[in-house]
Amino acid sequence: MAERDRRLADYEKVSQLGSKMEGELTFQRQKIESLKTEISKISDIEGVRASLEAEKQRNEKERDQLLIIRDTLREEVQQHLSATHDAKKASLHENDTATQLAALEQRLRHIEGTNFHLKEYIATKNAESDYKPLAKQVTELMDEMNQQIIKIMAIPPAR
Repeated sequence: MAERDRRLADYEKVSQLGSKMEGELTFQRQKIESLKTEISKISDIEGVRASLEAEKQRNEKERDQLLIIRDTLREEVQQHLSATHDAKKASLHENDTATQLAALEQRLRHIEGTNFHLKEYIATKNAESDYKPLAKQVTELMDEMNQQIIKIMAIPPAR
């Protein structure tokens, strides 16, 4: 009985192995056929070159068309943005508050420019009228002269 079970198990393994081999054989045959068709395609070098050239031309044509579409879209978007910008600008110029604000901004720029120039003028005049270095120099000169006068006075007069 054990021998029979073992033989049945072996028989099932052999039959499974046979079905696996049949499947593998079918797969390998299909693979061989596909490789043969690929070889026949590749062996036709002129045909491959022609198909590559045709694909290259199609790609170039499609690229040119896409570039035209891109440029057209860019132009349309630019025109739309310009029109929108101009419309907003026109409505802003018509707005009284915006006009007053622009005038006030212009006035403020003028006042700031004047303020800057006045600060420069004041700084220049302050530098010109800074008497302290001159006063220090005069004081030093006066001290030196006083020292010399004291020395001269210390010398007895000649008789």
